[in-house]
Amino acid sequence: MQLSPVLAGLLFAAAPGVAVSGDAGCIDGAALLARVQQWSESSSLPDDAIISVDHTAARLHVRIARADGRAMERAFAPPPANCNDAELVAVVAVSLALDATSTPLTPPPTQPPALVPASPEQDDEPPPALSPPPKPPATVEPRKSTFSLGLGLGGSVGVVPTPAFESALAFRVHWPRFSVFVAGETSGRARAPLANGTVDIARFAAAAGVCVAVGVERLGIGLCGAAAAGAIWARSRGIARPASATSPWLSVFPRAELSLALDRRWSLVLVSDANIGIVRPSIVATQQSVGTRVELPTPRVGWRGLLEVRVRWGTPRPARSRP
Repeated sequence: MQLSPVLAGLLFAAAPGVAVSGDAGCIDGAALLARVQQWSESSSLPDDAIISVDHTAARLHVRIARADGRAMERAFAPPPANCNDAELVAVVAVSLALDATSTPLTPPPTQPPALVPASPEQDDEPPPALSPPPKPPATVEPRKSTFSLGLGLGGSVGVVPTPAFESALAFRVHWPRFSVFVAGETSGRARAPLANGTVDIARFAAAAGVCVAVGVERLGIGLCGAAAAGAIWARSRGIARPASATSPWLSVFPRAELSLALDRRWSLVLVSDANIGIVRPSIVATQQSVGTRVELPTPRVGWRGLLEVRVRWGTPRPARSRP
């Protein structure tokens, strides 16, 4: 049966804006339009929407074009074999494309006109020459170590066989938290009585040690560990045949120091040593006329105290600029 031109025009009007092509013969334009309208929020399609559906055995192609130039295409290869499924896929593709192309276009933001600085008036005189930036001043590194020299006087018990007068001259290098020192020390002539005479005793030694120190304002406290080595000399007096002898002497001693700063250079230091004898000679004197033998041993543990006057130079200074 052939359709008249009037009837064909009515059928086309039932599906305005939908064009179906292809040889599959599954998709009807009016049915597609009706189902699209069911999916869409509005009851009618946009007037400017042109929907093209091309359905073949190898591909289902859907295209939506709008009057403002926007277009969207979807292709499915291969398409569903069932005609109802193929129509449903076309309906979903058309609905999504209509939603995507229905969003109003946002005009691009307008750029404010670029500000062009006004050119300064040309002067006949040339611009002044720029002088190079000044060099940063060189800095002198802060001094980290200082030095001191101390003279101490005092006494001892148990360092030599009898109580003795003590003296020491010490050179020290100081750092912020610790110091090292070397010293020469003596025990003055101690005198031990004999039956008909006396024995003079003296000690000469060199010492070295390390100290750690903490300070609060003008007061300082130091704790040290040191060792000393030297010799003990003894000589008998007031007897018929006086004699002398020398023996090696060695000890270690922990030390405590309490210092009082008088100014930036001078200070007074109380020194307390606990002497522990390692090599401890004994002095033996024999009076042949009466056959008396006297032995004077060096104690294992002794104590020594000194009051030291210390002068310090090379006071630490902060970094400063050098011209």
